[in-house]
This record gives sequence, structure tokens and C-alpha cells, in this order.
Amino acid sequence: MSKVIRNKYLILIVLSIIILIPYLSCNSIQEYKASKIQNLEFKTYLHQGRERKYYIYNPQPKKEDLKPLVLILHGRFGSGLQVMKQTEFNALAEENNLILLYPDGYEKSWADGRGGTPADRNGIDDVGFLEDIIKVTLQKYPIDPNKVFIMGHSNGGFMTQRMLLERTHLFRAGASVVSQLSINLVKKYKPSKPINVLFLNGTDDPLVPYYGGYVSELGEILSVDETLHQWMEWNSCSQNLDTNTINPNLSDKTTIRISSAITCVNQTKVISYSILGGGHNYPGKEDSIPFISLGEPTYDINASHEIWKFFQMVK
Repeated sequence: MSKVIRNKYLILIVLSIIILIPYLSCNSIQEYKASKIQNLEFKTYLHQGRERKYYIYNPQPKKEDLKPLVLILHGRFGSGLQVMKQTEFNALAEENNLILLYPDGYEKSWADGRGGTPADRNGIDDVGFLEDIIKVTLQKYPIDPNKVFIMGHSNGGFMTQRMLLERTHLFRAGASVVSQLSINLVKKYKPSKPINVLFLNGTDDPLVPYYGGYVSELGEILSVDETLHQWMEWNSCSQNLDTNTINPNLSDKTTIRISSAITCVNQTKVISYSILGGGHNYPGKEDSIPFISLGEPTYDINASHEIWKFFQMVK
């Protein structure tokens, strides 16, 4: 990577930190905000000698059946509360009788295996941490262990990929938003069984290159197409992809191309939503960081609705 490009990314990172400090707030303010949200519980867990924090959203049951569990991972500089607001998954939990798990990363990052985040550089065992809080939650709440799902945005999406590879047995399915497989992970791991995977990526993402390459100092990643085909190989899918293009909202500058591999071992599915012309935003809304362009938003789909629809249909 050239010195000019490296300096450009460093400037973006510094600006992001400065801009987001007041937005992300301190822990005490987060805990106060959490206490005001009905059905939200604040938790701590001691891991590697550090007190880690997470939130559980547990709406009142509409029936006595065991609930699905969805683990939701924030992006770099985010938090559990931030991604809760961003995804608006609580409303889906109320409608569908779900329990949601929103953990906080180490220094607002996840050790996703690329090697460059604060969590990776400090040797944080996020795989172990996330596995532990899933197991604790399964013990204490009425959850169906066969309906545990994981999703994440950006750094959280890369961490989702790591969990699906290293702890495949924990999950029924996973979804990564504006994130792919990293070279480091593919060299070291493969899933222990076929598993359902969904991707949502913008073709013009200025931060995570759709066509692969380096994400600033955070390491090299596969392209979306390479990622899709790698999962197809792991799931022993037919190489025939079903492709469909939709553009329900003509007011934005994007179109959605859906590529689906649905003839796979154990009825698993690998699906990719390519947002043609889209950027690094969470699909369905426009994220905002002052002075930093995240590219075009899309309003053709709502990512949370599409992710939950995918989780519901997998076997």
C-alpha cells in the first residue's frame, strides 16, 4: 500500500476518533441510557481478567415457547447501545419473540482476526468471550439452542465471520454487513460443518473494498465474489447461482443484485446482496460521520428485516 494511501487512512481514523468521542459517550452514561429502555438488561462478565459489558434485550413472551437468540455485533468505534439504535432490531424482537445479545467490544473494536484492531493488537480473546456469554445466556434464559444466530456490521461483520469459522457449532446462521472474509481467517480456519451465511455489501464502499484488497492497516480481505464462492465450497453448494435484481425505491441511487446458492449440503444457503452503487451504510438508513463520506445509502431494503427473514427461512 502506498504511503499516500496509508496516510489518507490514518487521517480518516484520527478524524473518526475525534468526531465519535462525544457521540459514543462514557460507560456510565451508556448504563444510564440502558436503564431507561424497557426490557433491556445491563450485564458484566469477567474474561481474561477484564470486566466485559453486554446488554440483553428480553421482551415479555407472547407465548411459552423457547425463543431464538440473536447476537448482534457493532462496528469499529461503536457499542452495544449504538448498534441497537442503528439496527432497530428491538422492534423485531417484540414482534417475533426474540432475545437479543448486544456486547461491547474492547476499545470499541473486535479481534476479528485481521490483526489490526485494538482488540487484535492487545491479544483479546473475543472468540472465547462471545462463546462464554452465549453459553451463560442459554443457561439463564428460555432460548432454543438450535436457533442461535449471529450478525454484525463492518468490524462486527468480520467478527461474525470469525465466529462462524471457529465456533460453527454454536450457530444456525450468520449475517455480515459491509464485511467479507479476511485472508488471515481463510488461511487458518474452515467451518466444522455447513452453515447458512448472508452478506450485504455496497459495490462502492469507500472503507471496505467490495472487490477485495486492504482495509487501511486492518489487513487484506477477499472480494465479495471470492467470499461467496469460498462459502459455497465449504457448504458443498452447486456452482449454479440464482440471480435476481430489485429496485423498489427509485428515489435512491442504488439497485440490489441478489445472488443465491440454495442447493447446498444439509439444505444450507449462501446468499449475497450486492448493493450496486451503495457505500458503507447500514442498508435501510444513512449512517453519518462528519467530514467522512460513507458513500451512497440504499433504501431498497431494510437490512434488519432481510437478515431476520433469512434467519427464519434457514433449516
